[in-house]
Amino acid sequence: MKIKSIWRYPIKSMGGESLTESPLSQHGVVGDRNYALHDGKSICSAKKYRQLMGYSARYDSEPDGINTPQVTLEIGDTAVSSGDSNLEELVSRELGTKITLDKLRPKDNLEYYRRSAENQPIEEIRSILGLEEGEVIQHSMMTKSIERAQKKVEENNFGIRKRLLEYDDVMSAQREVIYKRRRHALEGTRLKLDVLNMLY
Repeated sequence: MKIKSIWRYPIKSMGGESLTESPLSQHGVVGDRNYALHDGKSICSAKKYRQLMGYSARYDSEPDGINTPQVTLEIGDTAVSSGDSNLEELVSRELGTKITLDKLRPKDNLEYYRRSAENQPIEEIRSILGLEEGEVIQHSMMTKSIERAQKKVEENNFGIRKRLLEYDDVMSAQREVIYKRRRHALEGTRLKLDVLNMLY
């Protein structure tokens, strides 16, 4: 396998740095996504804050997989270190809400990664489309997506009902045979023929 390039992204959801070589851990490139921006409700993603795609970050020194060095965040022509007390103020101003730069917690810290009730997918969609709460979401792409999803669900449900009816037909045929032989046994008729049919 030929590797054409290696990239490391110190801060989640923004640009990173190109590397000529890098040690690997069980999680991938050492130092990748060690930091994230947090808006007090959840980790900031480029889906919610599109400006993040225009930012980039680089480590001030090489991470060793144990200690996490400081990073320098580049916003346009401005570069500011994570050790600078003005960093969070600058990012908060750029994104229009209070932001903190956090080291990512262990994956089993579910409370940290859980979506808040205020940050459900529908709210993210409203935020992206610039809609107010209670305003109807009207977009051709959204309508077509919902129609496709409904069609797929209906097709799936039809398939389930069809299989269920086929299964019920088989069960009904089996019941008919069993009840007929039971009746013969109770009435004492066709016993020899039924036994021979079962044997051969």
